[in-house]
Amino acid sequence: MQKKLIILTLIISSIISITAQIKDTLVILPGNEKINGSFIENYTNKWEVTFTTADGKKSFFRIWTDYMQMMELKEKVYLHRVQDIYDPNGNLLDTWTNFTEKKTLIPSTAATNTPKGNFTFFKFEGNKITGNKFTPKDSTKTDVKETLSINVFDWSLYGILLVGLPFEKGLIAKLPIYDDNSETKFSWLIAEIQEKETVPADKNTTRETWKLKTNKGLTFWLSKEIPYVIKLKLDLANGGHILWEMM
Repeated sequence: MQKKLIILTLIISSIISITAQIKDTLVILPGNEKINGSFIENYTNKWEVTFTTADGKKSFFRIWTDYMQMMELKEKVYLHRVQDIYDPNGNLLDTWTNFTEKKTLIPSTAATNTPKGNFTFFKFEGNKITGNKFTPKDSTKTDVKETLSINVFDWSLYGILLVGLPFEKGLIAKLPIYDDNSETKFSWLIAEIQEKETVPADKNTTRETWKLKTNKGLTFWLSKEIPYVIKLKLDLANGGHILWEMM
């Protein structure tokens, strides 16, 4: 009898231990109060982007600037974000523009354009996505008109979308995002809040951040204080990586 009691105790202890190791997964749909951008304010930011090969060779790759302004329209406050990407010689390569509800981080529009004439524009209305894409190389214009099975977030916000999550160690957040390359036109963004970490910031300073790892190959070091996205890293399939660090 005593032996059976010991075995039962060991089994229960194992179950408790395994349960404790299972991380919380939080599915967050647009409109869920768990994601909130109310604290986001105007800012400017700039990163030096470096490329490191699988064998450790590092090179200066891009300069990436980031501007945020609040805009009030029809009694709602929106985030107006503009990111410019330059090559090492200062030549503009690409511009990204996002217009998103501040509090809910529900997207309104997203656009990209290049000096060579490439252009994309998406308008978000619930589960309906409209817009167009233009490629000057072959003068191809494609109209976009999609009705998804679910409302989505705009992943081109990247860190500014993730900074709206609750920073709770071990939490795994699962968000539906628009994915123009997917057959269903949406995919799941999964982000794990891992730990606090102090990382280099601008002007030889450091910042305490939360490290978030995603299923998209990107790891972010984020803060709830301006300028929010302190550092990020993209792991490449060939073993190399691209690193964004504040200038």
